[in-house]
Amino acid sequence: MDLNECWTKLTAAAKEMLDLNKPWTEELHGDGSLVYDYKLTAIINEAKSDLVHLAVKQILAKHDIHNVTVNEEILKNLIWKVEGFSTATIEETIRQPYITEADTEAYRQLMNVARRIIPYKEFDQKATVPDLVKGKRLLLHIHWSYDWIDQSYYAYLQAFQVLLKAHKENIPLSKCTLGYPSIGQVIERFRDSTHPFNQVRGYIYNVGDLEAFRLYKNGHLDLTFKKEADAETAAKILLGVYEAPWQKVA
Repeated sequence: MDLNECWTKLTAAAKEMLDLNKPWTEELHGDGSLVYDYKLTAIINEAKSDLVHLAVKQILAKHDIHNVTVNEEILKNLIWKVEGFSTATIEETIRQPYITEADTEAYRQLMNVARRIIPYKEFDQKATVPDLVKGKRLLLHIHWSYDWIDQSYYAYLQAFQVLLKAHKENIPLSKCTLGYPSIGQVIERFRDSTHPFNQVRGYIYNVGDLEAFRLYKNGHLDLTFKKEADAETAAKILLGVYEAPWQKVA
């Protein structure tokens, strides 16, 4: 779909409607209006918002950029403060940093959410690698909403998994996708919707360096790796103390 052409047709249609309204107000209906301009403006603004969001999605896809979300304030400026609509203008607006520094931005955004699965410690104390690693197990934290896992934690876990895969396979973070079911998808696939998580549940998860994970009602999540060294590396990545080649620019 050519979004620029779509915008041109949309604004042309709006002009035709306003042109149609002129004889109505002048000759047929006195002070009344067939097409109220404020309603038409609202329709145009809503359509422009949809076009801007779709344009950003298409631009990132064109550059094969994943794991990057454009700041909402930038999108609002494009919708409300930039006159008209142009995909070229949008691409130029988001070029820095979302395209030119896509790996750095992906790292920043992924780490920002992945860190939310680090277990809590005492106030003003940060977790360390020994706090998280027990043999081949990596100890993480999730949050429950009533009897079910808070859905946002699936995204936090997936961000962590992307970081792991990018490191293991030396893939630029803006190009890295899992290509297999995430931990959250596995949980949802085997979840029994008629029974809450009222006991410990373990899952076989033979993916990459991982071999299993286990959920606890108290919010603990244990990931079991195939080797102790893999668990330690994963902890260092999550804590931001491991410098892989693709992290040096972050």
